[in-house]
Amino acid sequence: MASQPTPPNPFAENPSVPPVVAGQGISDNFATGREAYNIVSDTVVGLNVRKSDNLFQLKVILVYVLLGAPLGGIAGAMLSDSSNRLEGAVAGAVGLGFAGVVLGLFCSGIYLMIYRAIRHAKGKHD
Repeated sequence: MASQPTPPNPFAENPSVPPVVAGQGISDNFATGREAYNIVSDTVVGLNVRKSDNLFQLKVILVYVLLGAPLGGIAGAMLSDSSNRLEGAVAGAVGLGFAGVVLGLFCSGIYLMIYRAIRHAKGKHD
């Protein structure tokens, strides 16, 4: 009986295969750990840990609050009767200030969602 040749051992040292270095992708077709996390967190579920994105959202929310609170205070004071102008101003400022937080969060989040989708479509998973 003729013996069958033994298959090559994939765990043996092979000089033609470069070693895999921690923190680097195997090839250009594979994402690094950070890129893989960004892809999943941007497209499925997860926290966005990009400092630039979080600072952008903070700035947008602050702008919306700084615009909304004074406008709410003025509108509340103008719509209140003369004995309750202070309460109306405070209520208007708090109301539109909170609305600014919510609106700023949604607007900046929607912008980042579209921006990141375009970046992922181009293959940039920073």
